Amino acid sequence: RRPDLYASGLLCSADRLMELYMKLKTPVIMRKFNADTMVDPERAIVANLYESLIRFEADLAKEHVNLTDTQMKGLVEEFVNTTLDYGLVAFNAFKEPVGLLFVDKGQPYEIAGLYVSPEVRSSGVGERLIRVLQVNLGNIPVQVQCFVGNLRAMEFYKRVGFEFELGSMFNKGTLPSRVAI
Repeated sequence: RRPDLYASGLLCSADRLMELYMKLKTPVIMRKFNADTMVDPERAIVANLYESLIRFEADLAKEHVNLTDTQMKGLVEEFVNTTLDYGLVAFNAFKEPVGLLFVDKGQPYEIAGLYVSPEVRSSGVGERLIRVLQVNLGNIPVQVQCFVGNLRAMEFYKRVGFEFELGSMFNKGTLPSRVAI
């Protein structure tokens, strides 16, 4: 009689392997940054994530981004060097960057962008970024704007505690100060 290798734990299904792999890919490290305090390796990480965000939003809006490499580099460098007030980068267990959240510290503070790498979407990365932001900002309310047709983003932000006012082009959401974490 052959031993049951699945029961012994020596073998597991492809689904179980994928589940274990995704747990390792889930972020375990969050790093705060802003344009004034970043060092070059961090700038490169943030720049790559920001470029991915630009391309993702263009795909979502069904628009082709007609930027040359030089124009894209200029846009990303301007963001990383001057625009960025406050941000968070999420890294997985392999120390790969998998998420970016950045905030404009105007009145009120506003989430200017949230990006999660496709391979870890729906695994809690975005929610963890929002929760870390809440802890770091304390009782400061935060807003976000979503295109009316971006239902997935609206559902996400509602799930993490944002309350929305519906608009004709954008829906404006506010995260009340200190939602229970």
